[in-house]
Amino acid sequence: MEQLFIRFLNVSLVLLIFALTNVQMVVHADNITSVLRKYNVGIEQVNTEALEQELIRAISEFTRVESEYRERQSLIHTVELTTRIMQSNMQFNDINTASLNMQRREDYLIALVNVDADLEKIFEAEKLYREAQSHLGMVLDMSGIMAKRIESLGIYNEFLPDTNLHDVEQAANDLRSARNRLTGARNLADIGVTENLQFPINYPTRVSSPFGLRRNPFGGSGTEFHYGLDLSAPAGSEVTSLFNGVVARAGYNDGFGNYVIITHGKELQTLYAHLSVIKINTGDRVNQFDVIGLVGSTGRSTGPHLHLGVYINGQTVDPMRLFTKS
Repeated sequence: MEQLFIRFLNVSLVLLIFALTNVQMVVHADNITSVLRKYNVGIEQVNTEALEQELIRAISEFTRVESEYRERQSLIHTVELTTRIMQSNMQFNDINTASLNMQRREDYLIALVNVDADLEKIFEAEKLYREAQSHLGMVLDMSGIMAKRIESLGIYNEFLPDTNLHDVEQAANDLRSARNRLTGARNLADIGVTENLQFPINYPTRVSSPFGLRRNPFGGSGTEFHYGLDLSAPAGSEVTSLFNGVVARAGYNDGFGNYVIITHGKELQTLYAHLSVIKINTGDRVNQFDVIGLVGSTGRSTGPHLHLGVYINGQTVDPMRLFTKS
Protein backbone atom coordinates (compact mmCIF):
# COMPACT_ATOMS: atom_id res chain seq x y z
CA MET A 1 0.00 0.00 0.00
CA GLU A 2 2.83 2.40 0.89
CA GLN A 3 4.54 1.69 -2.44
CA LEU A 4 1.30 2.46 -4.34
CA PHE A 5 0.89 5.69 -2.37
CA ILE A 6 4.45 6.78 -3.15
CA ARG A 7 3.98 5.91 -6.83
CA PHE A 8 0.80 8.03 -6.92
CA LEU A 9 2.61 10.94 -5.28
CA ASN A 10 5.44 10.66 -7.80
CA VAL A 11 3.03 10.79 -10.76
CA SER A 12 1.19 13.74 -9.22
CA LEU A 13 4.48 15.53 -8.59
CA VAL A 14 5.63 15.05 -12.19
CA LEU A 15 2.32 16.36 -13.53
CA LEU A 16 2.41 19.30 -11.13
CA ILE A 17 5.98 20.27 -12.04
CA PHE A 18 5.08 19.94 -15.73
CA ALA A 19 2.08 22.21 -15.26
CA LEU A 20 4.16 24.72 -13.29
CA THR A 21 6.88 24.91 -15.94
CA ASN A 22 4.46 25.04 -18.88
CA VAL A 23 2.13 27.81 -17.72
CA GLN A 24 1.03 29.97 -20.64
CA MET A 25 1.41 33.58 -19.62
CA VAL A 26 -1.60 35.83 -20.17
CA VAL A 27 -0.67 38.92 -22.18
CA HIS A 28 -3.26 41.04 -20.42
CA ALA A 29 -6.02 40.07 -18.02
CA ASP A 30 -7.65 42.64 -15.74
CA ASN A 31 -8.02 41.59 -12.14
CA ILE A 32 -11.54 40.92 -10.88
CA THR A 33 -11.01 43.75 -8.40
CA SER A 34 -11.64 46.25 -11.21
CA VAL A 35 -15.17 44.84 -11.55
CA LEU A 36 -15.81 44.65 -7.82
CA ARG A 37 -14.55 48.21 -7.42
CA LYS A 38 -17.44 49.38 -9.62
CA TYR A 39 -19.74 48.04 -6.90
CA ASN A 40 -17.67 49.31 -3.99
CA VAL A 41 -16.71 45.77 -3.01
CA GLY A 42 -13.16 45.12 -1.83
CA ILE A 43 -11.08 41.99 -2.27
CA GLU A 44 -7.78 40.90 -0.80
CA GLN A 45 -4.87 41.47 -3.17
CA VAL A 46 -2.81 38.34 -3.85
CA ASN A 47 0.91 38.29 -4.67
CA THR A 48 1.19 35.50 -7.26
CA GLU A 49 5.00 35.73 -7.37
CA ALA A 50 5.18 34.95 -3.66
CA LEU A 51 2.78 32.03 -4.14
CA GLU A 52 4.94 30.70 -6.99
CA GLN A 53 7.98 30.75 -4.70
CA GLU A 54 5.93 29.04 -1.99
CA LEU A 55 4.97 26.30 -4.46
CA ILE A 56 8.59 25.84 -5.53
CA ARG A 57 9.61 25.47 -1.87
CA ALA A 58 6.79 22.97 -1.31
CA ILE A 59 7.94 20.92 -4.32
CA SER A 60 11.51 20.96 -3.02
CA GLU A 61 10.43 19.93 0.48
CA PHE A 62 8.25 17.12 -0.84
CA THR A 63 11.10 15.86 -3.02
CA ARG A 64 13.49 15.89 -0.02
CA VAL A 65 11.09 14.15 2.36
CA GLU A 66 10.00 11.57 -0.20
CA SER A 67 13.65 10.84 -1.09
CA GLU A 68 14.60 10.39 2.58
CA TYR A 69 11.62 8.11 3.12
CA ARG A 70 12.53 6.03 0.06
CA GLU A 71 16.17 5.76 1.21
CA ARG A 72 15.17 4.69 4.70
CA GLN A 73 12.63 2.12 3.45
CA SER A 74 15.15 0.79 0.96
CA LEU A 75 17.82 0.35 3.63
CA ILE A 76 15.38 -1.25 6.07
CA HIS A 77 14.40 -3.70 3.34
CA THR A 78 18.07 -4.34 2.51
CA VAL A 79 18.98 -4.96 6.17
CA GLU A 80 16.08 -7.38 6.59
CA LEU A 81 16.91 -9.23 3.39
CA THR A 82 20.65 -9.32 4.09
CA THR A 83 20.06 -10.52 7.64
CA ARG A 84 17.90 -13.38 6.38
CA ILE A 85 20.54 -14.33 3.78
CA MET A 86 23.41 -14.14 6.27
CA GLN A 87 21.55 -16.11 8.88
CA SER A 88 20.71 -18.70 6.26
CA ASN A 89 24.33 -18.92 5.13
CA MET A 90 25.63 -19.11 8.68
CA GLN A 91 23.57 -22.28 9.31
CA PHE A 92 23.96 -22.19 13.07
CA ASN A 93 23.35 -25.92 13.35
CA ASP A 94 26.62 -26.36 11.39
CA ILE A 95 28.43 -25.23 14.54
CA ASN A 96 26.90 -28.10 16.48
CA THR A 97 27.60 -30.51 13.62
CA ALA A 98 31.25 -29.43 13.39
CA SER A 99 31.64 -29.64 17.18
CA LEU A 100 30.17 -33.15 17.35
CA ASN A 101 32.31 -34.26 14.42
CA MET A 102 35.45 -33.00 16.17
CA GLN A 103 34.42 -34.75 19.40
CA ARG A 104 33.91 -38.05 17.57
CA ARG A 105 37.32 -37.73 15.89
CA GLU A 106 38.91 -37.01 19.26
CA ASP A 107 37.22 -40.00 20.93
CA TYR A 108 38.29 -42.28 18.06
CA LEU A 109 41.90 -41.07 18.32
CA ILE A 110 42.00 -41.69 22.10
CA ALA A 111 40.54 -45.13 21.62
CA LEU A 112 43.24 -46.08 19.11
CA VAL A 113 45.98 -44.86 21.46
CA ASN A 114 44.52 -46.83 24.40
CA VAL A 115 44.57 -50.11 22.49
CA ASP A 116 48.06 -49.60 21.08
CA ALA A 117 46.75 -49.56 17.54
CA ASP A 118 48.94 -49.42 14.49
CA LEU A 119 50.79 -46.07 14.27
CA GLU A 120 49.59 -45.51 10.72
CA LYS A 121 45.97 -45.68 11.92
CA ILE A 122 46.76 -43.38 14.84
CA PHE A 123 48.40 -40.81 12.54
CA GLU A 124 45.41 -40.93 10.12
CA ALA A 125 42.96 -40.49 13.03
CA GLU A 126 45.00 -37.57 14.37
CA LYS A 127 44.92 -35.93 10.92
CA LEU A 128 41.13 -36.26 10.73
CA TYR A 129 40.85 -34.82 14.26
CA ARG A 130 42.99 -31.77 13.31
CA GLU A 131 40.85 -31.19 10.19
CA ALA A 132 37.64 -31.35 12.24
CA GLN A 133 39.13 -28.95 14.79
CA SER A 134 40.13 -26.51 12.00
CA HIS A 135 36.65 -26.72 10.40
CA LEU A 136 34.96 -25.89 13.71
CA GLY A 137 37.23 -22.86 14.13
CA MET A 138 36.40 -21.66 10.60
CA VAL A 139 32.65 -22.03 11.21
CA LEU A 140 32.92 -20.05 14.46
CA ASP A 141 34.99 -17.32 12.80
CA MET A 142 32.48 -17.00 9.91
CA SER A 143 29.59 -16.75 12.37
CA GLY A 144 31.34 -13.93 14.20
CA ILE A 145 32.08 -12.01 10.99
CA MET A 146 28.49 -12.25 9.74
CA ALA A 147 27.10 -11.25 13.13
CA LYS A 148 29.27 -8.11 13.05
CA ARG A 149 28.08 -7.27 9.51
CA ILE A 150 24.45 -7.56 10.56
CA GLU A 151 25.15 -5.36 13.60
CA SER A 152 26.90 -2.75 11.42
CA LEU A 153 23.91 -2.58 9.06
CA GLY A 154 21.61 -1.94 11.98
CA ILE A 155 23.91 0.80 13.32
CA TYR A 156 24.04 2.48 9.88
CA ASN A 157 20.26 2.37 9.73
CA GLU A 158 20.04 4.48 12.88
CA PHE A 159 21.99 7.33 11.27
CA LEU A 160 19.30 7.89 8.60
CA PRO A 161 16.71 10.69 9.07
CA ASP A 162 13.66 9.35 10.92
CA THR A 163 11.30 10.12 8.02
CA ASN A 164 8.04 8.15 7.99
CA LEU A 165 4.97 7.90 5.75
CA HIS A 166 3.15 10.56 7.78
CA ASP A 167 5.92 13.04 6.94
CA VAL A 168 5.51 12.23 3.23
CA GLU A 169 1.73 12.67 3.44
CA GLN A 170 2.13 16.00 5.24
CA ALA A 171 4.59 17.27 2.60
CA ALA A 172 2.18 16.14 -0.13
CA ASN A 173 -0.71 17.99 1.55
CA ASP A 174 1.41 21.14 1.84
CA LEU A 175 2.26 20.81 -1.84
CA ARG A 176 -1.42 20.49 -2.84
CA SER A 177 -2.32 23.47 -0.65
CA ALA A 178 0.37 25.66 -2.23
CA ARG A 179 -0.71 24.58 -5.71
CA ASN A 180 -4.38 25.35 -4.97
CA ARG A 181 -3.56 28.81 -3.57
CA LEU A 182 -1.54 29.66 -6.68
CA THR A 183 -4.22 28.26 -9.02
CA GLY A 184 -6.87 30.30 -7.23
CA ALA A 185 -4.79 33.46 -7.48
CA ARG A 186 -4.18 32.94 -11.20
CA ASN A 187 -7.85 32.29 -11.85
CA LEU A 188 -8.67 35.45 -9.92
CA ALA A 189 -6.51 37.48 -12.30
CA ASP A 190 -7.89 36.06 -15.54
CA ILE A 191 -11.47 37.20 -16.17
CA GLY A 192 -10.59 39.30 -19.21
CA VAL A 193 -10.91 42.95 -20.16
CA THR A 194 -13.14 44.89 -17.78
CA GLU A 195 -13.04 48.45 -19.13
CA ASN A 196 -15.01 49.86 -22.10
CA LEU A 197 -17.24 46.80 -22.21
CA GLN A 198 -19.97 46.49 -24.83
CA PHE A 199 -23.35 44.81 -24.31
CA PRO A 200 -22.98 41.01 -24.71
CA ILE A 201 -24.94 40.77 -27.99
CA ASN A 202 -23.37 40.68 -31.45
CA TYR A 203 -25.98 43.09 -32.79
CA PRO A 204 -26.82 46.76 -32.16
CA THR A 205 -29.03 46.81 -29.09
CA ARG A 206 -30.69 49.12 -26.61
CA VAL A 207 -31.79 48.94 -22.98
CA SER A 208 -35.49 48.12 -22.96
CA SER A 209 -35.81 47.77 -19.17
CA PRO A 210 -33.20 48.92 -16.61
CA PHE A 211 -32.38 47.50 -13.20
CA GLY A 212 -34.79 48.57 -10.44
CA LEU A 213 -38.48 49.34 -9.99
CA ARG A 214 -40.63 49.23 -13.14
CA ARG A 215 -44.22 48.86 -14.21
CA ASN A 216 -45.45 45.33 -14.62
CA PRO A 217 -44.61 44.56 -18.29
CA PHE A 218 -47.57 42.18 -18.49
CA GLY A 219 -50.14 44.93 -17.85
CA GLY A 220 -51.91 46.37 -14.86
CA SER A 221 -51.02 49.32 -12.65
CA GLY A 222 -48.69 47.46 -10.28
CA THR A 223 -44.90 47.72 -10.10
CA GLU A 224 -42.19 45.14 -9.61
CA PHE A 225 -38.47 45.15 -8.97
CA HIS A 226 -36.45 44.16 -12.01
CA TYR A 227 -33.29 42.30 -10.93
CA GLY A 228 -31.39 42.71 -14.16
CA LEU A 229 -30.96 44.59 -17.42
CA ASP A 230 -33.14 43.85 -20.47
CA LEU A 231 -31.44 44.34 -23.83
CA SER A 232 -33.68 44.37 -26.90
CA ALA A 233 -32.40 42.57 -30.00
CA PRO A 234 -33.78 40.45 -32.87
CA ALA A 235 -34.40 36.78 -32.15
CA GLY A 236 -31.40 34.69 -33.12
CA SER A 237 -28.80 37.40 -32.35
CA GLU A 238 -25.65 35.95 -30.79
CA VAL A 239 -25.22 36.32 -27.03
CA THR A 240 -21.65 36.35 -25.71
CA SER A 241 -20.00 35.83 -22.32
CA LEU A 242 -18.98 39.07 -20.62
CA PHE A 243 -15.84 37.53 -19.10
CA ASN A 244 -13.76 34.36 -18.93
CA GLY A 245 -15.34 31.80 -16.67
CA VAL A 246 -16.97 28.42 -16.11
CA VAL A 247 -20.61 27.60 -16.83
CA ALA A 248 -22.23 27.01 -13.44
CA ARG A 249 -25.62 26.16 -14.91
CA ALA A 250 -27.29 25.91 -18.31
CA GLY A 251 -30.95 24.98 -18.32
CA TYR A 252 -34.58 26.08 -18.31
CA ASN A 253 -37.14 27.39 -15.82
CA ASP A 254 -40.54 29.05 -16.15
CA GLY A 255 -39.27 32.52 -15.30
CA PHE A 256 -35.99 32.79 -17.22
CA GLY A 257 -36.78 30.25 -19.93
CA ASN A 258 -33.51 29.02 -21.41
CA TYR A 259 -30.77 30.53 -19.29
CA VAL A 260 -27.03 30.34 -18.59
CA ILE A 261 -25.15 31.25 -15.40
CA ILE A 262 -21.37 31.73 -15.65
CA THR A 263 -18.99 31.95 -12.69
CA HIS A 264 -16.04 34.36 -13.00
CA GLY A 265 -14.16 33.72 -9.77
CA LYS A 266 -15.95 33.01 -6.50
CA GLU A 267 -17.27 36.58 -6.09
CA LEU A 268 -18.78 37.23 -9.54
CA GLN A 269 -21.49 35.53 -11.62
CA THR A 270 -23.46 36.62 -14.69
CA LEU A 271 -26.88 35.46 -15.92
CA TYR A 272 -28.15 35.34 -19.52
CA ALA A 273 -31.88 34.56 -19.79
CA HIS A 274 -34.78 34.07 -22.27
CA LEU A 275 -32.44 32.49 -24.84
CA SER A 276 -33.90 30.71 -27.84
CA VAL A 277 -30.88 28.39 -28.04
CA ILE A 278 -28.17 27.47 -25.52
CA LYS A 279 -24.83 26.71 -27.15
CA ILE A 280 -22.79 25.58 -24.15
CA ASN A 281 -23.16 23.06 -21.30
CA THR A 282 -22.82 23.12 -17.54
CA GLY A 283 -19.14 22.78 -16.61
CA ASP A 284 -17.79 24.22 -19.86
CA ARG A 285 -14.98 26.77 -19.64
CA VAL A 286 -15.72 29.84 -21.75
CA ASN A 287 -13.57 32.73 -22.87
CA GLN A 288 -14.60 36.35 -22.91
CA PHE A 289 -16.82 37.14 -25.94
CA ASP A 290 -17.48 33.44 -26.72
CA VAL A 291 -21.00 32.86 -28.12
CA ILE A 292 -23.03 31.06 -25.45
CA GLY A 293 -26.53 31.25 -26.97
CA LEU A 294 -29.03 33.13 -29.12
CA VAL A 295 -31.52 35.86 -28.20
CA GLY A 296 -35.05 34.55 -27.73
CA SER A 297 -38.28 35.02 -25.83
CA THR A 298 -38.55 31.86 -23.73
CA GLY A 299 -39.95 31.84 -20.19
CA ARG A 300 -41.72 34.93 -18.77
CA SER A 301 -41.11 37.31 -21.66
CA THR A 302 -43.00 39.82 -23.76
CA GLY A 303 -40.72 39.59 -26.80
CA PRO A 304 -37.19 38.82 -28.02
CA HIS A 305 -34.59 40.24 -25.64
CA LEU A 306 -31.71 39.27 -23.35
CA HIS A 307 -32.15 39.53 -19.61
CA LEU A 308 -28.66 40.16 -18.19
CA GLY A 309 -28.09 39.62 -14.49
CA VAL A 310 -24.97 40.27 -12.41
CA TYR A 311 -24.35 38.76 -8.97
CA ILE A 312 -21.66 39.89 -6.51
CA ASN A 313 -21.19 37.43 -3.64
CA GLY A 314 -24.62 36.00 -4.45
CA GLN A 315 -26.43 39.38 -4.40
CA THR A 316 -27.99 40.94 -7.52
CA VAL A 317 -26.51 44.27 -8.58
CA ASP A 318 -27.11 46.72 -11.42
CA PRO A 319 -25.37 45.34 -14.56
CA MET A 320 -25.28 48.83 -16.08
CA ARG A 321 -22.28 49.74 -13.89
CA LEU A 322 -20.16 47.34 -15.95
CA PHE A 323 -20.70 49.48 -19.05
CA THR A 324 -19.94 52.85 -17.48
CA LYS A 325 -16.44 54.15 -16.88
CA SER A 326 -15.16 54.04 -13.30
